[in-house]
Amino acid sequence: MQNLLTELDLRENILSRQSFENPTLLIMKKSALKLFLTWIVLSLTFLLERTAKAGGVKVGNGSYSLDRPADCHPLPGTIFSTSSIKGATPTNQWWSSLVWEKHSQNLFPHPLAINCNQRGLALAYPGSGIVGAGGHIMGGGIGETGDFLVLHSNVTEFPDTRLADYSDWFITAEFRKEESFLRSTFGHGSPYVFNRIGGGNPVLKFAHKPIVWSGEEGDSIFGITVRGNHYGVFGA
Repeated sequence: MQNLLTELDLRENILSRQSFENPTLLIMKKSALKLFLTWIVLSLTFLLERTAKAGGVKVGNGSYSLDRPADCHPLPGTIFSTSSIKGATPTNQWWSSLVWEKHSQNLFPHPLAINCNQRGLALAYPGSGIVGAGGHIMGGGIGETGDFLVLHSNVTEFPDTRLADYSDWFITAEFRKEESFLRSTFGHGSPYVFNRIGGGNPVLKFAHKPIVWSGEEGDSIFGITVRGNHYGVFGA
């Protein structure tokens, strides 16, 4: 142990003596650091000036640009949401296509798959069609019919579908034409879809002939099987 301490003391003395005997080394190190810091300051100044010239708005020591970069696609001209949505609209969500397009792309709240289109709400259970690999989950398209469609008795085509409400887990999509509307609420991890109809009655249109295993014509509750997927339908 004593030998180890003696060796460390010798190394410290040698390093101290080298630094003292060779002040040029210290000056070079300080000069290099000064040049490096100067380069950082000049680079930041250049970036800030370029941003300001490109229509930037300065805030404190930083700034942001009002101009879209040349290689960036323009944002949609219309955000498809109802007047009940206040403030900025969240993006990068599993339901984001609902607000960027007239009607949504395929949505996967899981376990269900949903498509909001001009006719109404298409609903399906993808089952084994959902494949998980590594850090992602992939699912096939369900089309505009799904296992079945939830339609409005008085509307053949809706002009668009809009985001009417959202939370951390659920969203509400609104189909509206004048006073007739269909509001559908669905969310992550829920096997339920809640639909509300105004100005008409709900209509179910099946992609294939369903097997009715519970309930009869005129009942408000019945069970069906479509393409091997089982559903319960509950009317108010």
